[in-house]
Amino acid sequence: MLAFLKRIFSAENIAGDVRNVVITLMTVGAISMLSAFLAALVKAIRQEPIPWIIFLGLVVLGTCLFVAAVLILLRKERQQTTQEFLAPSLGAQTKDAAKFETFEPQIKYQEVIRKFEFSIGFRNTGEVDATDIDCGLWMADSSLRQHQSAMDVSPGAHRFLNVTFGITKPRIDPVFAVFTISYRSGQEQDRREQTFYYKWYGIRNEVTNTTLDIVSRDDRAKIDLRIKNEASGIPLKPIEIRNSLDQLIQDANDLIAEWKMSQDAIGTANMQDMAVSWIREAQEFVSRNLETRHVDQLRDYGQTLTPGDRYKITFELENAGLAWQRFPAAHELASKSQVLTYFRLEIV
Repeated sequence: MLAFLKRIFSAENIAGDVRNVVITLMTVGAISMLSAFLAALVKAIRQEPIPWIIFLGLVVLGTCLFVAAVLILLRKERQQTTQEFLAPSLGAQTKDAAKFETFEPQIKYQEVIRKFEFSIGFRNTGEVDATDIDCGLWMADSSLRQHQSAMDVSPGAHRFLNVTFGITKPRIDPVFAVFTISYRSGQEQDRREQTFYYKWYGIRNEVTNTTLDIVSRDDRAKIDLRIKNEASGIPLKPIEIRNSLDQLIQDANDLIAEWKMSQDAIGTANMQDMAVSWIREAQEFVSRNLETRHVDQLRDYGQTLTPGDRYKITFELENAGLAWQRFPAAHELASKSQVLTYFRLEIV
């Protein structure tokens, strides 16, 4: 009963109720003002109909022209942001070549496996078969770098790509995702490639956003630069390293907190997978952006930790039911997260 009352009278629910009341009052006020305005307008038209009819006609015409102009601009922008980009070596797309369009990109949270699932459909809108297809998915701020082969797609046919991934606490800021399709068109020997850019807003107010939005041209350029830097190993700036370490540490803390509450068979298996993924991501980040000694210290985390921190981690996890004998990944995760805090203090 107490939990129910706390939930009913929580700050979040009260804020939501206040917001609903304000919106209702604003709506009623707007309707009242609009009614008064329309009544005055009708009265004026009755007194002098001709000038008002001409005026209203001009207003309607201007509104229609404005809406038409906005729709045309939005359509052009959408065409620019959704256009497919071929690999530079392939030149222009021929009319009868295979080419793809995407549809229904979305991300859903799967309760059973406690993971997110990225799903996207792609349809061959060309006039020949697309063969030897390889689909790639890259998602910023995560370890998701995945490639999957797909069956040949004939003209007009479509396929779906479904990929599960774990994010313990998606951030409010948009997460960028890139979907690529590499394939051969008809009998061509050279491969073609198309790239599609999206952004996902994760979880807001405890609700998972399922839709993915198309990114702007400026954002697309930033994503391309980020992928290029990641592939070429261009060093990050100190502030970028600090921010990335902060995010890794926060993700580890969130994962440990969730693990303490999810110790059933399915929860343990999923936590294990996400812990291994985090450990791999942390090791790769340190290897790419820090010194060799940091790589060694992270690998030999047992020797790197101070006795006090080592005891604290063991004590907290053991008390939470995460004994080292049964959950070694949890202890490695917490220990390496603590080592990252050491590295974080060194970055100036």
